[in-house]
Amino acid sequence: MIRYLYDPANAITAVGLVLSTTAIYLALVGRYEIGICFALWALLADDLDGMIAKSLANRSAVTAQIGAAFDGFADLVYAAVFPAVVVLSFNAFSASAFLAAVCLMLSAALRLSYFAVFPPRCGRIRERTTAEQ
Repeated sequence: MIRYLYDPANAITAVGLVLSTTAIYLALVGRYEIGICFALWALLADDLDGMIAKSLANRSAVTAQIGAAFDGFADLVYAAVFPAVVVLSFNAFSASAFLAAVCLMLSAALRLSYFAVFPPRCGRIRERTTAEQ
């Protein structure tokens, strides 16, 4: 499994996951500002891994599939787990903060699942259906 990290896009995803985990740690110890900086670097890594993945012409289909699943997990960490941890820890782990964190996690997981099944069509020309012609 480790060999899939030799793929440049997957390696950048791994770096983003390390950055996200560091951001979560920093939020838990009360260093929110620095944690947010690490989370923003994780977001940048997510954009970069996507650009690199699209530019790799000789990437195997299996590596691309593993990369897509790995990227989805990394997205969940920086886009849902980190904000949920910040909300919880910043609000002294109150019941209302717990409810907000649950909503963040559910909405992010649903969003990522939806786009895994129905990828956005950004940058593509939409084909006209026969009803539109």
